[in-house]
Amino acid sequence: MNPVLFLNGTSSAGKTTIARQFQKLWEEPSLYASIDSFIFMFPDHVLRNDEVRKVVLWPLISAFNRSLPNLAECGFPLIVDYVMESPVWLKECVEALSNHNVYFVGVKCPLEELERREQARGDRRSDSPAGNMSEYTSMVPTIWKLIRFSRLRQNVPSS
Repeated sequence: MNPVLFLNGTSSAGKTTIARQFQKLWEEPSLYASIDSFIFMFPDHVLRNDEVRKVVLWPLISAFNRSLPNLAECGFPLIVDYVMESPVWLKECVEALSNHNVYFVGVKCPLEELERREQARGDRRSDSPAGNMSEYTSMVPTIWKLIRFSRLRQNVPSS
């Protein structure tokens, strides 16, 4: 079974750069699945409207989460680029990928560098790095609890 490399971190932490480098280094072809590619299926006017965005993103992100095992079963290593902002999304991902060898990797970057990168990109909300960083940091204990639970259900020894 091919591995799933699950890169999780705040916006502009370097997940996409890391994913692209892994794709270059992997000897066999690998797939890259980005949560952003799903989100940006919506037009700009939807994503810029805070009220509409709140309504449309939850079902779309759940659909992305449910698509992950299908991608993982294509026969290629899978690299997932994700910003984990909810315990619900985490649970969905862990359950969806429970039959796969998943390596959860936290991608971190100093806040000052995140802010510099966000400003240089120019396509992000001004509040996103700090907000996402605190959400990501608060999710870390939950991530490990769910991974341990998933391993226990599968009788997989933890490392």
